[in-house]
Amino acid sequence: MNLSIFFFFLFAFPVYFVSPVTAMRVVMQRVTSASVTVEKRTVGEIKKGLLLLVGITGDDTKKDAELIVRKCLNTRLWPDKENPDRGWASSVVDNDYELLVVSQFTLYGKLKKGNKPDFHMAMPPDQATVEFDHLLEMFRKSYKAERIQQGEFGAMMKVALENDGPVTIYLDSADWQDPGSQSQGANGIPKGQKSAEEKGEAILKAGGEKGKGRKEKTESTASRSVEGKSTEGTQKLEEVEDGGLTKEVTDS
Repeated sequence: MNLSIFFFFLFAFPVYFVSPVTAMRVVMQRVTSASVTVEKRTVGEIKKGLLLLVGITGDDTKKDAELIVRKCLNTRLWPDKENPDRGWASSVVDNDYELLVVSQFTLYGKLKKGNKPDFHMAMPPDQATVEFDHLLEMFRKSYKAERIQQGEFGAMMKVALENDGPVTIYLDSADWQDPGSQSQGANGIPKGQKSAEEKGEAILKAGGEKGKGRKEKTESTASRSVEGKSTEGTQKLEEVEDGGLTKEVTDS
């Protein structure tokens, strides 16, 4: 297999070479107020703070949730309390503000084909509700429980907000996986999985070994053929390296 064929398959069928990157996603909005209503009843409401729209996928782990919680609570989106002229200096925790956490599976919507969104990357509801509750529990343990409000999982919600700025940040736990995580290798790739580069090298090596075998077989066949021929002509082997293949040329 030569390089041109390899790169054709790499770009035509990337799923065989690169595992899809999936992680917990959050749209974080700085708000002066936000609320969630279900069938005209308010299920969650905050004043100043953060509205978090959370997407959970099938590969999310406890580590993803920990990263999301840490980032949301520590990201500096407000001015310094002592010096208001110094922006981006204090977090929701520093200001004793609130959080409204809302499940949002549509963050995994894909429009690769057609106009109907495909949500197959989102975690199934029966599993996602467990992970969402776990995320809420981590927020309450890491901050003040009374400062954490939530939407209603699986319900048709009306979300109202007044975005302050506006300030909207997109978070993806894959962007800052802990290098020391047991689930990640030193290069950020899950242990036990090869990178696209490593897989490509393996494919090229396999192609080279196969070509080497063909070369040895061709030389052996040619040698036997020369021994059985008269002296009317001479045979010359010209090796043309082309992706590990060998060409036999005869001069008579």
